[in-house]
Amino acid sequence: MLTIATAKIIPQQLLPLTTFCLVVCIFLSGIVGYAALQYWSAHLVNWAATWWPAQSPGYSHLQARKAWKHNKTVTKQSFIRHSTSWHLAANDATNLIYLNCISVILGFFGYLLFGDSSEWTQTQEEILGLVAVLTWIAPWYFWGWHREVEIAIGKREAKKTRSPNSNSPAPNPIEQELNQLKATSGMTRMKSVRRLTQPSPEVPEWYVFRSGEAKGPYTKLQLWEIQEITARTKVRRGEAEWLRAGEIPELAAYLSQK
Repeated sequence: MLTIATAKIIPQQLLPLTTFCLVVCIFLSGIVGYAALQYWSAHLVNWAATWWPAQSPGYSHLQARKAWKHNKTVTKQSFIRHSTSWHLAANDATNLIYLNCISVILGFFGYLLFGDSSEWTQTQEEILGLVAVLTWIAPWYFWGWHREVEIAIGKREAKKTRSPNSNSPAPNPIEQELNQLKATSGMTRMKSVRRLTQPSPEVPEWYVFRSGEAKGPYTKLQLWEIQEITARTKVRRGEAEWLRAGEIPELAAYLSQK
């Protein structure tokens, strides 16, 4: 379509380069559009969560979404500086590229089966289009959507920033400062800096109510990795009363989307 639109106003020698530049511009503008959609949809979710009745369906899901990193940071950052929206837009654009690649491949097979595209019937075009969409849904469902949720919650960044030595205790700041004072006074004998003790691991104290019985105890991380709790899963801490996981703010980052 771009080639046809520009063929009459651009010299033929520059037509491939011009078409390429137009495609790049449209692709970049699409990313900007995706980012704007993600940014303002977060504002919309936050606004809806403030007045949505507590007893109405979807309340727990809205509160869980409001606790996501994407929604919490959107009120503090402008559209240009809101990195999460741009990461989500890049994810959406990547899946759009997959759709175009799938369409080109299926178009090639359609050419082998049905001949020139000008000879295709409407039914053949609809079948190829439906197959392309259904094929694209598979990578979106198994990869694209899960990555989008991880970006919005902030789990993927937490995994990247975790270093291999993150479990080692930090140096004692008091002893470090004493050694610095000794060095400035000319003393050469330093005391070895002991490391602070590592915080004790989280105690499993969460229970999940499934299949008519309480299962557990689990840590919050195990609730996400093993039980894959959602906003509607009933959980409790210790002997407390059962609540929906979406109603507990500290579990918002550990909810799975199914």
